[in-house]
Parts: sequence; C-alpha cells; structure tokens
Amino acid sequence: MVNQKVQLVIPMAGEGNRFRAVGVTTPKPLINVGGLKMFELVLANLVRPEVAKIVLIAREEFALEEHSRQLSKVL
Repeated sequence: MVNQKVQLVIPMAGEGNRFRAVGVTTPKPLINVGGLKMFELVLANLVRPEVAKIVLIAREEFALEEHSRQLSKVL
C-alpha cells in the first residue's frame, strides 16, 4: 500500500440560519464548543500524519485569518 498525503478543503460559507433562528448572532465557525471555536474543533480532529494540507474556504466577514494563523502554530 502506498502512503499518500491528502489535502482537505473545508467549505465554511454557510450563514448559520438555524443558529440565527434561535438567537445566536456569532458566525457559525466562531461559535464556542467546549472552549474552542467550532472551526478549531473540526481542525483539531483532522490533524493526522496523512493530511498534508487543510484549506478553509470561508466568508470574508468571518475574519478567520488571524484565528487560523494562531491555530496553525498550535497544531
């Protein structure tokens, strides 16, 4: 079996309408889940030796650049 690295693309462009419907105003990727932002929790679960790169596609207004830079230092 050949060990191949994979690249993951994660779309995070939804508006989070179901969250908004119940009064949550925080953008969905930034909602706190157990002390981490939702997108941080997802990324933490995807860090594996076979994953070479993770690309996030998000709305500009989510302003994830700084969050992502800080997270990449930790992971």
